[in-house]
Amino acid sequence: MILILLAGCGEEAVPTATVVSVLPTATTGNSSPATNTSSTAPSTDTAAPTNTGGAATTAPITATSPAATATTGALSGELRFLVFGEPAESKAFFDVTKGFMAANPGVKINTESVPSQPDHLVKLSTELAASDPPDVWVVDYRRFGLLQNAGVIDPAGPHLAESSIIKATDFYTKPLQPFTVNGVLQCVPLNMSSLEVYYNKDLFDKAGLPYPKMGWTWDEFLQDAIAITKLSTPDEKIYGVGIDPQLIRLAPFVWENGGDIVDDTVHPTRITLDTPEAKEAFQWFVDLQVKHHVVSSQEENASEQDQTRFLFNTLGMWLLSRRVVPALRSASGFTWDVAPMPKGKVLNSILHTDGYCIAAASKNKDLAWKFVEYANGPEGEVITSKTGRSVPSLRSVALSPAYLNPSLPPVHNEVFLDMEPYLRATPQIGTWPDIELRANAAIEQAFYGNITVDEAIKEIEEGTAADFSQEHYPATLVPPTTVPGRHGEDD
Repeated sequence: MILILLAGCGEEAVPTATVVSVLPTATTGNSSPATNTSSTAPSTDTAAPTNTGGAATTAPITATSPAATATTGALSGELRFLVFGEPAESKAFFDVTKGFMAANPGVKINTESVPSQPDHLVKLSTELAASDPPDVWVVDYRRFGLLQNAGVIDPAGPHLAESSIIKATDFYTKPLQPFTVNGVLQCVPLNMSSLEVYYNKDLFDKAGLPYPKMGWTWDEFLQDAIAITKLSTPDEKIYGVGIDPQLIRLAPFVWENGGDIVDDTVHPTRITLDTPEAKEAFQWFVDLQVKHHVVSSQEENASEQDQTRFLFNTLGMWLLSRRVVPALRSASGFTWDVAPMPKGKVLNSILHTDGYCIAAASKNKDLAWKFVEYANGPEGEVITSKTGRSVPSLRSVALSPAYLNPSLPPVHNEVFLDMEPYLRATPQIGTWPDIELRANAAIEQAFYGNITVDEAIKEIEEGTAADFSQEHYPATLVPPTTVPGRHGEDD
């Protein structure tokens, strides 16, 4: 029996990418910490041009799809496929399994979905620690550090090197980097998303504003938000911006202001929001709510969340990753599109990518790889692209009508591709998910004016010190401490 588990979840320069070598053998042993090759620094690599990616426990959603035959021969076996995401988002993975079974009648896939990523990581790590792991799973790179040196992954590099369907050079570089350890690709990335700005075109028109485009600035972003907020009436409150007060939302602004969120990308020892550049960006971020009031209050957000406001035409801009597109495509009554992040001193955004991983303990790695190869090949990535959930990591699909379909919103899908050179990654140490959740609690307090930015920075430093002191890339897998989270911390 094979188990498969999912978690998760392109200005003016020409996007380029460096070829990442995928070695035929891998060494991710437990004797010493593995070194991840990803970096938070903007890429100077070159890529092919584009033409313009403990919360409370929630019971998993389980579905068994009908059996279905292989394009490469008679495959057989039963797979358990555990994915993450709310129904509109996880549908992409259910569709991929159906496609694989249609090509392989001898394969049965039992698909299971856990809505929350924190819950998913607890479930995954618990099963791995109990020596009862899924054979394949997908994990967000920010939750990959807990697993990468624990000997629980069968490296994808050797499989990819022998594949006649896909190869490393077919993919964008940025999503490959976080999953590459000691030069060996561990998991195959399925997407290349980022934090961008979804905007309500009708509200921009009503306010007499030009639509945002590559190169717009923080000040233009703020002035647009103020103008849209002024559209409010006594009977209807409209806000200019919706953004979650989280570290992954704050980080791009810190980077764009010349700061950083940690002192070292691979082996961080502390959060560095106390530097002048980072603190200035933090204060600007907080001022969106406490000073300019272009974001709803804490009480208002508790009663009506940003997604509801955006869907009901009372939110001008919403900063989120690609995962929200399936839900937005089902909406009606307004027109919307996507724009790149506004530019500070430099242009940056944060990388969001998930990777398919094969368990080292799998009793049928060949079949597991066949599924991963299909899911990350042209057929599988076309399926996920059509749902709107993913920005394809496979270059050929990203540049195809399956993704760049102007008849389906957003019209400017190429924004995610054009941002590739400006994407930066967070650290990936094993305790990073807990660090994020602890930081989020203090950022939220500052964002709604309950504490000052200085007080929030102090709380974050003190609250995360113990997390940074733990082994960064543990050789023994221990399920993470469940840190209380909040809705929306699943990107």
